[in-house]
Amino acid sequence: MSEPVSKSVFSFNAAAHLGVSLFFISLLATRTLYSVGVILLLLTALAWYLAPSGKRQPLQSTSISRGLYIVLSLTFANGLLIWFLHQNPSNQLDLLSRYLLLIPILYMLSSIRLHSVVLWICFALGTLSALWIIPAQYGGPLHDGRIYGYTGAIQFGNIALSLACFCLTALLSQLSQQQRSRPILLVSALGCLAGLILSLLSGSRGGWITLPAVLLILAYAYLPKRHFRRGMIVLSLAAALSASLLWQTDTIQSRVNLAQHDIEQFEAGNSNTSIGARLAIWQANWTLIRQRPLSGWSFNQHEQALTKLVKNKQADAVVLNLANSHNNYIETWINLGLAGLLLQCSLLLYCFYGFIRHVHAPDPHTRAYAVCGSIIVTIYTLANLTQNMMERNNTLLFFLISVAVFWSQIYVNHAKLRSVP
Repeated sequence: MSEPVSKSVFSFNAAAHLGVSLFFISLLATRTLYSVGVILLLLTALAWYLAPSGKRQPLQSTSISRGLYIVLSLTFANGLLIWFLHQNPSNQLDLLSRYLLLIPILYMLSSIRLHSVVLWICFALGTLSALWIIPAQYGGPLHDGRIYGYTGAIQFGNIALSLACFCLTALLSQLSQQQRSRPILLVSALGCLAGLILSLLSGSRGGWITLPAVLLILAYAYLPKRHFRRGMIVLSLAAALSASLLWQTDTIQSRVNLAQHDIEQFEAGNSNTSIGARLAIWQANWTLIRQRPLSGWSFNQHEQALTKLVKNKQADAVVLNLANSHNNYIETWINLGLAGLLLQCSLLLYCFYGFIRHVHAPDPHTRAYAVCGSIIVTIYTLANLTQNMMERNNTLLFFLISVAVFWSQIYVNHAKLRSVP
């Protein structure tokens, strides 16, 4: 009986590795191939559940993982209730289903061991495979000449920055070990550089403001405690020097100057700019939130309410041209009510707590996964302030799958204790 069991375990592991690899490698470089990786992970999870008990050992989740399952389930349940009450289009429910479908994937991944080498290579290839987009899109007529891949420039840049941070974590993890893999060091360094270049050329200002927090997490995890203060000084000086050099580039200068111009125009009464339009929609949505703080608004009612505000001169007409609120927290409050906002914040805080408590783990792989998990939650928490990072399929899946991969390798399922008759 041992041979069939080993083959079954091998097939589950191979399918899970293939699904994770397809997702991360193709997310930036292709239009829809990443969804094949997610579907493969889901099918592998279902096959895992349906497999005869003799082919897999009964396992149980840790208590902290069960808490995450509850938060994910409540997020979907609240969304389902709001969707039914508001009679919103089916695409809202489709997006919310991602939270529920993550549970079997997370449980399955927590039951197997993913090879760290495969993960680090996938993250690096995820940015390196997207470099072809630079000559294809940079300087073109769309998105003010910025690169945008197959999504918006902001979403593309934030995902590229996240992958670059994963590669940087892999690099630091290797350097902190006595036995280092030169191939992993090289591919991680190249992946980090590629991700930073993609982020830079995307012009995603919302992602750049997360870098100080990311560097603080890395310093907290990898700087020795006895040299932490001195290391922070050196790191701050190096960051300041790098920022001053990047400040001279045309891409950074143009984006900063544009931001200053937009703010000046908004103060002068012109909201028809990138930042001005966001400030205008935030003000308009805040007015609507105060009218219905608990239940939020249906899609149709929200559009009608914005039109009414514009007619009554309570909002600028530019708000009618925006597809969303450009703030994930405001968008969630509007669409899913106060409960939806609280659940989204709870998910971010719970995940961050689960990751940050292991950034000093003695095992280097566990420490690296905890650092990567803390980074992805931090980037999304801050980037959500200026963009709807959790309201699009690709960016939401990137967050959820990243959390599932890192969480599952920290909080591993354990064998159930058999009751004694």
